[in-house]
Amino acid sequence: MLALQYAPVRSAREPGKAHNALTRQSFEELNTPAKVTGLGHIGFYVHHLELKMEFYEDFMGMQRTKVGPLGAFYSADPESCNHEIALINGRASLEDPHWIRQISMRVESLDDLRDFKRRIHERGYELDRIVSHASAIGCYFHDPENNPTEGWQTDSNVAEGVPFRQHRSYDERESVAQSCSIDLRIGLPVNIEEMVNAIDEAYGAAPERLYLVDVDGKVAYHEGAGPHFFDLDEWEQSIQVCAASVVSR
Repeated sequence: MLALQYAPVRSAREPGKAHNALTRQSFEELNTPAKVTGLGHIGFYVHHLELKMEFYEDFMGMQRTKVGPLGAFYSADPESCNHEIALINGRASLEDPHWIRQISMRVESLDDLRDFKRRIHERGYELDRIVSHASAIGCYFHDPENNPTEGWQTDSNVAEGVPFRQHRSYDERESVAQSCSIDLRIGLPVNIEEMVNAIDEAYGAAPERLYLVDVDGKVAYHEGAGPHFFDLDEWEQSIQVCAASVVSR
């Protein structure tokens, strides 16, 4: 998978001003297709996370910037770059050839990112998602030879029988939604969005958060930035504690 990232930076010569940022008007006047300015980071699926963490920390001398259930992130210079290496759990074995999760490349401005999104649609490439990471905005898509099922399939997908590829039609999306509803025994009505994902783009939260509000209206528990730092076991335990306190009243 490919990812394009725009991260606002400040120029050392002109503090407080965006570095070489093009406005929407100036970009349209230039009418020049956007281009990447460099490599951002590479994400690897790993089989033994602790072993790889020791390698990048102790042997390579990189600094760990984030760690959670999903994996760990490293940078050689955290002041200028949040991470250059992402180690992601999910490689079934050392023989598994699917070890690259994504290659992320930088763009100069937010308008460049918009232009890439427009051209991704024009080319018919598969746009996976657009996400705000707080420090950057990422546009994730598949190149002409990428197989999304293999690219995102993990051990848990196989074990739980959900190795679905990214939906390419409304019928596929509806079929997956029905399977989810039946397998998870969801009793509530399930609304299915059209393939343009307008609702998700307009209202989707990034990063995601999980909150638990008790019967007194107070926040009893909140998770870290999701989904990287979700701890669902801890969240479930907090729900049980809240439920027990209600019963004991």
